[in-house]
Order: sequence, then C-alpha cells, then structure tokens
Amino acid sequence: LGELVADGVNGLLVPPGDAAAFRAAVERLRGNRLLCDRLSNGARLSARPYALAAAADRYAALLGECARGRKRTE
Repeated sequence: LGELVADGVNGLLVPPGDAAAFRAAVERLRGNRLLCDRLSNGARLSARPYALAAAADRYAALLGECARGRKRTE
C-alpha cells in the first residue's frame, strides 16, 4: 500500500495492526477539513494514471507495438 499512498499527500499511513495510530489518523481527519480536501485532491491526481482511458491508451499502444513486432522500451 505504501507504493500507492504517500503519507500526507494522498492519504495517511499507519502501521499495520496499530489501532491507536489508526484512531489518531481518523481523529486528525475529523478535525481538519483542509487536510481532508488536500488528501482528496492528492488522491485524485495520484489515480489519474490508473483511470480507464489512460490504461486503455497504454494497452492500445502496447498492442500496436506487438502487431508491428517491436519490443517495448520501458
């Protein structure tokens, strides 16, 4: 999950199984609308590469390369 969520940028990370840390994170969110808005905006921006249209474009490019017999450079 740490590969997708950047603490304080698009979410809040807490140690697995740490109920106290989880509660503290929830309390932080409950008391801070600006933090909620910032994390929400960050999450939307972070999710863009995984949107259906972006994924479809990547697959179309990959299939085009395969059809032409090219190797990917990435």
